Amino acid sequence: MLKDVPALPANLSKRGFISGQPLWHVPDPEHEADAGKLRLDLQYSHGVQKFFQLSLPKPIEFCVYTHPPLPGHELLDAQRGLSVLAMCWSYILSARFLELQGKKAVYTQPSLMLIAVKGKARFRVATPNGPASFYPNEPPPDSAQATELLIELCGLYGLLEPEHQPKDQQCELSPATAGFLAALALPFSFYDGLQPQFPVPRLRRCSSENSTVEPVRIRQYTADLRYYMMLSMDPMSLGSALWSVFWQPDVETNLVSPWFSSILHVLKPVLEFRNLKQLATAFALRRPRIAGWWLGIFLLGNFTTLGRIPSYLESLFERWGFGTRAPPDTAVSAWTGSPQSFLDDVSAHPYSDTKEPVSRFDILRHRYNFRLQDEMCQTSAWRPCGYVARELVEPDLWPWLERGHVREYVHWVWWIRRGKCVFADMQLGFRRDTGRFIADVPDHVETIRGSRMEKAALAS
Repeated sequence: MLKDVPALPANLSKRGFISGQPLWHVPDPEHEADAGKLRLDLQYSHGVQKFFQLSLPKPIEFCVYTHPPLPGHELLDAQRGLSVLAMCWSYILSARFLELQGKKAVYTQPSLMLIAVKGKARFRVATPNGPASFYPNEPPPDSAQATELLIELCGLYGLLEPEHQPKDQQCELSPATAGFLAALALPFSFYDGLQPQFPVPRLRRCSSENSTVEPVRIRQYTADLRYYMMLSMDPMSLGSALWSVFWQPDVETNLVSPWFSSILHVLKPVLEFRNLKQLATAFALRRPRIAGWWLGIFLLGNFTTLGRIPSYLESLFERWGFGTRAPPDTAVSAWTGSPQSFLDDVSAHPYSDTKEPVSRFDILRHRYNFRLQDEMCQTSAWRPCGYVARELVEPDLWPWLERGHVREYVHWVWWIRRGKCVFADMQLGFRRDTGRFIADVPDHVETIRGSRMEKAALAS
């Protein structure tokens, strides 16, 4: 899920938002390195500035239902204790977010509410039998302490690993990880107008040996929260990644409707049956780097999400009357390592022959490299069709077309305001910060056409 995702600043602004920009490298043909002489390449440019809200306008309310789930709704036993685990992870995320702002959570009496400094954020604790009781002289746990309490809870109730999974396999989702993914999806769900709906938790004391792998993984989740929260907190960034699951690199703009129609035809029975496990598995097989975010949304249990999928496949809008969050974002593509648009193509495509027609695909790709800071430039996911003569292309693009230079993501820059001064906080991203990135997780977006399809039919 994390490739070059930048981390949130270690010292978050106490203002209502924070902003930053990606830095791109676009090689200049006139400043290339000679064989025996090193030349300085100055072709670096910041991209569109992005703004991230640091708070929600109102709390997120959970709903726990008592009726049995519909057929096909279960994600095996990953939902066992999901309502409790999602709230535990929500506390850990909130506590860590306050720590980045230099704040601490405190208990107050007699309302028994967990509030931040200056009373900005609130976390109400209540039970059906009356107010909850706390130790008034002890401070609430910080994010690290809450993580250890979560591990203890998971160990007591067997939530560190799937209930029915063989010991030699690690393919199923553990309840602890499921709760983490669900908590990460909460901001996007809130902005999408969806209320989380969890089943009643099924908890029982466990006498078996505790997992030795999962506690390490849970602690690592907490250690990496600055990266996870970066995508989780911004609905536009996450939305561009989520809906790119249906994007196909070699499908041209005039073929989008039949492409989506075929997808909807295949997924319609799954959507009608509300089989979230099968849908999540299909997404994971196709776009594994972004499927985890879809899984988090599915775990929130609101079936309205399933209605958004046919709406998008039929109209390119998730819901009528609302702006879409599906437009591709080249920065998010670089962060996740999962391309979303023809603009993310890394092929050179040089045009050495001056008489060779130039594809609109390459023209628009190079034009975009000259408009990286244009906020009004609306990017498109789908490959443009057709070719134009070389002499009809603006001469400014000719050197780039001849050499086929490719735009490369460098890093992210936060703009931190302190008083009247603004400082740049450079973030290299998860891969370079930690060295724990798994590179061999390919997307499966191949298509079979023409002779290849005939050969496959003959082989079968």
